Amino acid sequence: MESNHPDEVEQVEAHLTPEQIAEDRQMMSQNSEGIDLFTSFDQVQAKPELPSVPLVVVTAGRTDGWPPGWDAQLFDRLRSEQQADLATRVPGGRQVFAEESGHEVPAHQPEVVVEAISAVLGDTE
Repeated sequence: MESNHPDEVEQVEAHLTPEQIAEDRQMMSQNSEGIDLFTSFDQVQAKPELPSVPLVVVTAGRTDGWPPGWDAQLFDRLRSEQQADLATRVPGGRQVFAEESGHEVPAHQPEVVVEAISAVLGDTE
């Protein structure tokens, strides 16, 4: 569900000013889930490849917006490319779109989540 790409931080921060990076890191450290996102990003990046298991990458069809001063068109394109890349990292991996959803796909389009889970379960039988 709107997964993070192993190179996400590096790719995003390459297009930000030092001030924007500091603001983004501060905002991300205060996420509602209480997750240390940068430790999580480090863990994802440290894992060289995904295991060969059924994979469906569920990608939001809408963005929830970007902070003021960010190039929304650039970051929308980057996010789209990252999500597509994730689907290619496992043989048989595929990408589906939750066209009417932003980042919170399970809340906005739970039927897409159910279909993705059903597809994965079908691949494992």
